[in-house]
Amino acid sequence: MDQMNHKRAEDLLKRAGSGKLEKDEEATLDTWYINTAENQPDILTDDIEKRLDRVWKKLPVNHALRIRRIKIYSSISVAAAMVIAVLIFYSPGQNKKDPDIIAYAGKYKNDVLPGSNRAVLIKSDGSEVNLDQTKGGLKDGKGTIISVSKGVLTYHDPGSPTEIEVFNTIKIPFGGEYQLTLADGTQVWLNSGSTLRYPVSFVGKERNVELTGEAYFQVAKDAKRPFKVRSKDQEIEVLGTHFNISAYPDEVSSTTSLLEGSVKVVSKGKHAILNPGQQSMVRNGGISVADADVERSIAWKNGEFNFKNTDIESIMRVVSRWYDLKVDYVGGISKDSYSGRISKKVTLTKVLKILELSGTHFEIDGKTIKVID
Repeated sequence: MDQMNHKRAEDLLKRAGSGKLEKDEEATLDTWYINTAENQPDILTDDIEKRLDRVWKKLPVNHALRIRRIKIYSSISVAAAMVIAVLIFYSPGQNKKDPDIIAYAGKYKNDVLPGSNRAVLIKSDGSEVNLDQTKGGLKDGKGTIISVSKGVLTYHDPGSPTEIEVFNTIKIPFGGEYQLTLADGTQVWLNSGSTLRYPVSFVGKERNVELTGEAYFQVAKDAKRPFKVRSKDQEIEVLGTHFNISAYPDEVSSTTSLLEGSVKVVSKGKHAILNPGQQSMVRNGGISVADADVERSIAWKNGEFNFKNTDIESIMRVVSRWYDLKVDYVGGISKDSYSGRISKKVTLTKVLKILELSGTHFEIDGKTIKVID
């Protein structure tokens, strides 16, 4: 950046500190920071860094997530820590066979786009609908109206009670996420590689759904009809509450984190009651309860990866689901643990560059990552 742009950045910093920055100017400031951090780090004086900290701390949470400055470090090598700004950027030249694979001019063979709103709806008659290619309304064959709009699938209760429950299933592929509003008003956010089976309209004294993978629930209150979620080795019972369940088949445990209300966790004849701010872990037939890092538990829903003392295998499982990748390990698996926050909206190479600051290296070949210790 030349001196004129540097002065422009100084002006933007002053205006941001007084809350007078426009959205396009915020993007300009982000761009200046990331380019300077990569190409001319000596320009970033302690004074500028402190002022940037003050600016971003004043931003509202939902906005700050988009441009959060990130610190990621290895517990073995804190000296490798680096603070960068995340900027959403897509390279040109997409692969015609796989639109997620894009050209990359650098040490990696290619780059991979982040996940997006993708889902397949399996209707009661077994037919499948690709939701990311569908707009407007659908019917499930039993008269229930289903609307699809901007990554949200919404069921509208027909109002006329039925005696038999009719089930639909929504499947989120790797590299996807989706939001669902059930007929009772319950909202569900589904993470990559997740499946939810549910009735198009709830019948009877209970509201039952079945989950594989991870989902965040905001359950509509109905004191007469408890809401139950069945997932790997457990059942969660609630009346009206906000909670996150992570129950992937390739993880050793299932976790439930409670944000609001109260839930009962049941597994193999045992049970535990969670209060807000607590998390249960079901593993090998046992249930343990501890304080939850709620922000980290729902970071995926808010557009972030959030790791805390996390091993590389666990990190790569999360990354592989979001970018729809295969992971191979070369030369053993690092025992280091990592902590940090990274935007999910950036391309794969930006995530790997941050992780490489700790000493682990990566290669990309199409949709395969090699992790090199």
